Amino acid sequence: MALRNGWLVNAMADFGDITIDDVYDRRDALIAQRRAAKGTVWLTGMADILRYVGLNVIEVDGWETRARSSGGFASWPLCVMWHHTASGPNSDGWNDASYIAYGDENSPISNLYIDRGGNVWVIAAGATNTNGKGISIPFSRGTVPADGMNSYALGVECGNNGVGENWPEVQINAMFRTNIAMNLWFGNRVDDLSTHNYYAPDRKIDPATDNVSGNWIPSVVNSSRSWNVQDIRDESNRRLQAFIDSTDPIPPHPTYPIPETDEDDMATFIIRNSDTGQVVLLAYDGAGVTATGLAFNDLGAYQERFGNWLDTDPSVFDDFIAKSNEG
Repeated sequence: MALRNGWLVNAMADFGDITIDDVYDRRDALIAQRRAAKGTVWLTGMADILRYVGLNVIEVDGWETRARSSGGFASWPLCVMWHHTASGPNSDGWNDASYIAYGDENSPISNLYIDRGGNVWVIAAGATNTNGKGISIPFSRGTVPADGMNSYALGVECGNNGVGENWPEVQINAMFRTNIAMNLWFGNRVDDLSTHNYYAPDRKIDPATDNVSGNWIPSVVNSSRSWNVQDIRDESNRRLQAFIDSTDPIPPHPTYPIPETDEDDMATFIIRNSDTGQVVLLAYDGAGVTATGLAFNDLGAYQERFGNWLDTDPSVFDDFIAKSNEG
């Protein structure tokens, strides 16, 4: 890998020595410095993002402004939460979706609903009431406090009675694809996921049971056959590479600006030299990880192009260079 005066050059060279974990490591250091979102966050890009990654999306009228009484999220969600509806097959589709959106005193119950055919129903862009009380859980971008999951998680209800009904493979695939796309969009790791049972083990079993079609079958953690959350997280990580390698593009994070280009890239982070203002963008593309050198030697031009959103410790860049030269 060519270096010149401490800078990475030959931008489109082979990055075979950098893995997805390396990208996450570098991103974690920068996420800690990323400016907090101003005001509340409404996930109005969900429907477009989910379609962008090849899912069949159905929008429930009014979802862009639907939320619990607290309104939008205080910041981009820290995780995705999986639930099952505890409803039978006769409720699949609109019956479940309308109940989640309108039909209960605690509606909206969740942000998304995934039916047995793998369709993703978009219910609410703001915080919802699906999680209730539970334990504190750490995730890659922060810790959800006890009883606080409604304000920090994207709630996903999945159609299943939870007492032995089969989970179709098309539904399972849509659940994992939704989790990967949403977590990447939020700037999270794809294993930033919890189940209702893991969050509230003394009162919730969902999702359950292990009557799951396809190549992935979760282990269970209790007599109700609730899914082992670590199995879900491991499978999300395993599916990430296939997600990146597929023909469907990866969605950009809304706070990661991307240079104007014909490429469908997801910018993972942008780093600059504090002395020169020179910038390097590390990004996912459809084939893997690439780096693009951007010769903005004037900091004002950099800010005009990318927005005044990130102050980067120069040592992060030095650490990346050291990491990229290993092996």
